[in-house]
Amino acid sequence: LFEKTMNITIRKATIEELEQILDVNYKYLNRLSVQWDPLLAESWTHSEKGHKYFSDKITDENQCMFVAVDGDKIVGFIDGEITEKDYLEPGIYAELNDIALATE
Repeated sequence: LFEKTMNITIRKATIEELEQILDVNYKYLNRLSVQWDPLLAESWTHSEKGHKYFSDKITDENQCMFVAVDGDKIVGFIDGEITEKDYLEPGIYAELNDIALATE
C-alpha cells in the first residue's frame, strides 16, 4: 500500500466548476451502482435534469454547495438547502442533500 498526500481546500463552488462536479457525481454514482444498487442511474447526472439540479445547488440563494479541492482538481462536494417541510413542525430547516467523493 502507498499513501498519497493531499492538500485539501474546502470552499464554495462556482458555476464554472459545474462540469467537474458532474464528473465527480457520475463516478460516485457509478461506483455505488456497481457495489450496492444496480438500479442507480448514473447517466442522470449528465442529463438536462441533472445539470439543472446541480446548477441550482450552486446558484440558488436558498441552496449551497461546497467543494473539496486538491490543487486544481475537485475531489468531492457537499450540498444542502434551506427549506420548509410539510411533514415537520412549521419552520425553516437546513438540510444536507448530497455528498460525494471522487475515486481514482
